Amino acid sequence: MKKRFVPIVVILALVVGGWFFIAGRQTEDSLIRHRLDTLAKMLSDTGPKTGQDLLIRSAQLGQFFAEDVVVVLTDRATEIRGRQSLVVMAERATREVASMDVDFADVEVIVNSDKQHAQVNITVFITGEETAQMAAFNAQEFELQMTKIDGEWVINAVAPVEVLHLDR
Repeated sequence: MKKRFVPIVVILALVVGGWFFIAGRQTEDSLIRHRLDTLAKMLSDTGPKTGQDLLIRSAQLGQFFAEDVVVVLTDRATEIRGRQSLVVMAERATREVASMDVDFADVEVIVNSDKQHAQVNITVFITGEETAQMAAFNAQEFELQMTKIDGEWVINAVAPVEVLHLDR
């Protein structure tokens, strides 16, 4: 009986040890990257856009942003203040696009020493097809300020990054 018990204990110890090894490797950087990947996938949803679908998507989108989020748009003249305002504007924009693919590239995460705040520099690529059958493409660099609230990383500020343009 003891001989049967030993292999089971060894296997159980390996499984538990492996789980702790993998869970222990979850850094704040990897948690933020995973969170942003999830946001990109949610924004890239090309499913039907019924009223109920938009309501569910809006609720999901709100979970990625702090209640007092400030988003500065690329023209620097327009600001969106507050999660609710952002969700409403995103819902309106979603209705104007037949399909959209969002990709976050060149993600650089800098986590503060307090492990509760981070700065993320990111390039956002948006491709899609507008409802008027016009192709849409946009690429922009942004700086995100993120805060860990109740164990989840949320975006509390978004600002465009100025890039150098050469005149020809």
